[in-house]
Amino acid sequence: MNAATVTALTVKELEPGEFHWIWLDETSSAADESLCYVPRTVSTPYADPSSAWMAGCLAIRRSLMGVAPRTGARPTAGGKPSD
Repeated sequence: MNAATVTALTVKELEPGEFHWIWLDETSSAADESLCYVPRTVSTPYADPSSAWMAGCLAIRRSLMGVAPRTGARPTAGGKPSD
């Protein structure tokens, strides 16, 4: 990952009782004042939001440390590496 890349992490309940962490990458926008992000990775479901949040934080940390990806997440349609 490029050190200049701006990322974000969010947790969404995509189905009732299924919480997913979503790793987002900043992308350019038409309006310079807007913050725009595209999904890099969407996880498999977790039973509660705090578990999803912690798993997402650990996935980003592993990536920053250069550790090999783990199973449990899937890349988005863009084909970026999953965690």
